[in-house]
Formats: sequence, C-alpha cells, structure tokens
Amino acid sequence: MYRNNKKLSSIRIVENDPFALSAIQSIIMLILLFFIGRNDGAILSYFLQLWIPFVILMALVCFERMLPDNGDDELIHRISVLGAVYSFVYLFITAFTLYLGFGKLPLHVLDDQEIKEWKKAYDYTRLYSEEGDVFYSRALAYDGFARGNGEWMCGHEGEVEQNTYYGLERAGVNIESFPYISRIVDQNVTYRTSLLEKAQKHEYSLITFELEDHFSIFNQEVCEHYGYTCIDTVTLQLGNMPYDVKFYAR
Repeated sequence: MYRNNKKLSSIRIVENDPFALSAIQSIIMLILLFFIGRNDGAILSYFLQLWIPFVILMALVCFERMLPDNGDDELIHRISVLGAVYSFVYLFITAFTLYLGFGKLPLHVLDDQEIKEWKKAYDYTRLYSEEGDVFYSRALAYDGFARGNGEWMCGHEGEVEQNTYYGLERAGVNIESFPYISRIVDQNVTYRTSLLEKAQKHEYSLITFELEDHFSIFNQEVCEHYGYTCIDTVTLQLGNMPYDVKFYAR
C-alpha cells in the first residue's frame, strides 16, 4: 500500500496498511455494486463472496495491530476510530446491497393450483422411490437430497464435457496451465455414463427432467430409447419461473 507524506512528490510504502487498503477496497466494492450487485440471485451472492473474505482479513489485521505487544496506544486509538468509520462504511454497503437485491427479487406466493402441482410431483417421487432409485431434475434436487436415493441434477455437470475441453483449446487457452481440466472432464464423463448404464438396466424406477434443461443427460429420446414411458408433465413454479418437468417411469 502507498501513503502520501506531506509532500506529494514523496511517497513511501507502509506494509500491511489496513487503512489505505480498506479505503481502496471500499471504493472498488461500491463501484462493483452497481454492476454485479444489482443483478438477481447468484450474481448478487457472487458480489458478497468477493467482499466478505476481505472484511474478515481486515478484522484479523486490525486485531493483530491492537495487541499490546504489537502496537502503541496511539496506533490502537487510530485503529479504533478508523475501524468504527470503516465498519459504518461496510454496513452501508451491506444494507445498500440488500436493498438493491430485494428490490429486484420480488416475493412470489404459490397459489392453490401451484401447490397442487408440487404435491403431485412429491407424490410421484415418494411412490416410485419405494420401488427403486429416482433421477431428480433440478427443480426436484432437494427432494432427492432429502430422500437420499438415486441421483439428482445439480445443473452444472453438463457444462463439463469433452466439447467443453475442445472448446477451450479452440479458444486458444493454454491447457497445460490447467492440468486438472482433463481429470475433471474424465470424471464427469464417467459419472454421466454411469447414469445411462443405470437407466439401461432399469435401476431407475422414475426419471425426471425439465424441458428447458439442455445439460441433463436425460431427455425424451434417451428415456424412450431405454424403454421408459412418460406418465405425466408437471409444471412446477420456482419463484417467478415455471418449469415443465417430465416424469418417465419404467
């Protein structure tokens, strides 16, 4: 960190300067707030993930500086006063972030028909989970996690495929700088292949997928190829977004 002396032409380095570091970080996060902090959902959480570790780091630095063996009374007083100021700045950023977030994330209350659809979906998964494993779509992933049977779509495994690997090469990315990419791709391909093998052996009593989900290993063609029959299409409301979930039984 750099801090100006009385003469602007004279600049000296102060190691581990929490004050200058806090000021710079606060300005940066306030600027970022108007870009990624105003977006819905996950992007808002990304903003907070970028910010919170620095707050923790600054707290540890200030705590270390306030120890009797590591500082004098004047330094402790400065840290106490400026710490209170920066705490107010941090609280303002947090409150303003939440204000922007809630303003863009309206609350949706399920109506009777939407509740009925969810109950129908849970009745299917409860019934078929007694007969074998169930593959749960993204909308039903928590239900699968809670029941602890079968597998569920997390929403990202379809993004790590051989095509992704080749796409990085075509984009000019130096693959040698990321030696773990091939292992991740191979592991994911093995996992997705095992899902198809389970479907081929009819180990799944029920397979669910969303029509909008282009990453899922299962779709109408795959399910019908392995002898599964569509028993229903249930529209599940998640927030302001409806998802048409297909239910295929063996």
